[in-house]
Amino acid sequence: MSLRQKRFCQSVQGVCKRPRMYTLNGTFGEVLATLEWVAQGARIFGHHGHHGLHPFQVWLTEDPRFANDINFADFAQFRSQFSSDEDAIKEFARLFSEFSKTLPETDDEISLNLSETESLLLKNLLSDTLANASAISEDASQAFSHIRRSLDVELNNLAIAKDIYDK
Repeated sequence: MSLRQKRFCQSVQGVCKRPRMYTLNGTFGEVLATLEWVAQGARIFGHHGHHGLHPFQVWLTEDPRFANDINFADFAQFRSQFSSDEDAIKEFARLFSEFSKTLPETDDEISLNLSETESLLLKNLLSDTLANASAISEDASQAFSHIRRSLDVELNNLAIAKDIYDK
């Protein structure tokens, strides 16, 4: 797996360990949306339409443990199997950890077309908040929400610029 994928896998564990630090209410849906957004935006696993976690979903469908079970790749069905968001998030983190061990090792460090701006946005979103996890307070949470909204605007601007550039 690439260095970028390794960092993302570590971030998945961090977000799942402290979901309220990265999302408004810490629900399974919010955690999933956040991880999907980061994986898709940073192309962690390449391009898969609008699904940044597509390789993980494929892995879930191909795992023989779930062959006769519900469709765990359908995250709504996945969530329905647990009594709480907390339990669903813990199992998601455990399964994602298993999945990450199946990714092939590569020498491809960060050369997977991450632009400097995308790299900076991803670094701001994940790395800084993980490093300061123990110091987060309610005021910091509000500041993070403001930063997150700003990042959404910047990512939208990047997408528009990319569309113009690609044309």
